[in-house]
Amino acid sequence: MSKVVNNPFLLGLQGMFGNAMVVKKVRGKYQLANRPSPSRSRTTSAEQEAVKAKFLKATKYAKVHAKRAEEGKPTEYTEGITANKHSVYLVAMSDKLNPPVIESVEAPDYTGAVGEAIEIIATDDFKVTGVKVIITDGNDAQLESGEAVQEDEESPDTWTYKTTSANSNVDGTVITAIARDKAKNKTTFEKEI
Repeated sequence: MSKVVNNPFLLGLQGMFGNAMVVKKVRGKYQLANRPSPSRSRTTSAEQEAVKAKFLKATKYAKVHAKRAEEGKPTEYTEGITANKHSVYLVAMSDKLNPPVIESVEAPDYTGAVGEAIEIIATDDFKVTGVKVIITDGNDAQLESGEAVQEDEESPDTWTYKTTSANSNVDGTVITAIARDKAKNKTTFEKEI
């Protein structure tokens, strides 16, 4: 892709130029590119429609936060601006498109007693806002549920849940972790003990 520098003929020009080139402005600089090839298929699959709907939701979400930032209203997404995500809009859109990831649920010493620690490692491209833990027995009956907490600010991806109910039969126990991010995306991870 060519970059246009100080060319008075192309300055301010955007769009299709003849049948061979496209002039567009990207981050304040003009670029000259080949004409995109026309789409071969006019029909879209259900999967493509789902992706389009997801992007539409993300665009609307990002516009709301970008407008808030332009009006000087506080938004947490200003903290996420980097060289690659150079605006509140891009940070918010990325957060809406990317749900949190639960890397692990660890309970190596779980015996079913009250007060035992369950450790969850959950990450997000912006921030994990909460992790809910649900413990069910071998018969799918819920024994307990509650919110895990971040105990150490130096490792914000680590969440800890302390058990509150006794579990007399540990065999078949399932620990479910549900991570949430600021964009209200959720990810569920189950581990059987």
